[in-house]
Amino acid sequence: MKLEVLAQVLSFVVNTTGLPPVPFEELPEITPATVEQLTEIGCQQFYTTPEGCEYWKGEVESIQALFIPSLYKVYYQTKYNFDESHLARSYLAHELTHVLQFKAGTLKVDTCDQIFVTELTAYQVQDRYLGGDKPVFTKLFRRSFRCTDKDQQGEQ
Repeated sequence: MKLEVLAQVLSFVVNTTGLPPVPFEELPEITPATVEQLTEIGCQQFYTTPEGCEYWKGEVESIQALFIPSLYKVYYQTKYNFDESHLARSYLAHELTHVLQFKAGTLKVDTCDQIFVTELTAYQVQDRYLGGDKPVFTKLFRRSFRCTDKDQQGEQ
């Protein structure tokens, strides 16, 4: 990815969210991954129950990119070229929102309510990045969000 592209997307996210910027040298590695790799990474990093992992596997085809705080990496589907695709850059904007939230200490994912707020913010940024007057990703997220604290954190 060209540095100018990363700079443009990062600047947009900072200006849209009001979160503090992160210097380029402190940004996570941004790595392509196959759908199968995204599935495995998501299961290992986000779910502690078989039910949660099964839900993830059912949803992963709609997962285009992931930010994994514990690894401090962004993964995206190999089909995307950030230099050529505005849609691909919108997924990067979504994940960079999570990176800025993480660096600012506002990335909260311990409960379903926290996950909802964290993701809603990122989807709103993504929709704004795409322009247009319809919040497509935000609406899809609101309709499809499913989470139980048990799935997210394991038996409590």
